[in-house]
Amino acid sequence: MTSFFKATVAANTLAPGVSAVSAAEITYVSGVVGNSVENFKKIVAQWETKTGHTVKLVPVPASTTAQFGQYRLWLAAGNGDIDLYQTDVIWAPQLADHFVDLSATGGKLMKEHFPSIVESQTVDGKLVRRSKNYCIL
Repeated sequence: MTSFFKATVAANTLAPGVSAVSAAEITYVSGVVGNSVENFKKIVAQWETKTGHTVKLVPVPASTTAQFGQYRLWLAAGNGDIDLYQTDVIWAPQLADHFVDLSATGGKLMKEHFPSIVESQTVDGKLVRRSKNYCIL
């Protein structure tokens, strides 16, 4: 697994009702800019070959305003089609009710982050997002 994909997976939270990222196909939603889809496919292909799992990218507009609106619609409707959401760091409080607590799986990794980063992604004691920019795997 490449460090980019590990960081990307670590940066995102699971959809409601998903207990772990262990499905044969992982559905990942992310804004797309430039050649990000092609780069994503190349990077993920290595991980897919190594693990036997597949990743389906669901592209959304690059606009974070559009992404946030779409995510809120999907989550409010209870859409279980998405396993991983790439989110903006400021969305944790608004989306926290829809995401699982990552403390058990990411608690050890989070000790390697600045406390203020962990605090900003924790809502009511629930770690709802891990930052890809500061993820050390």
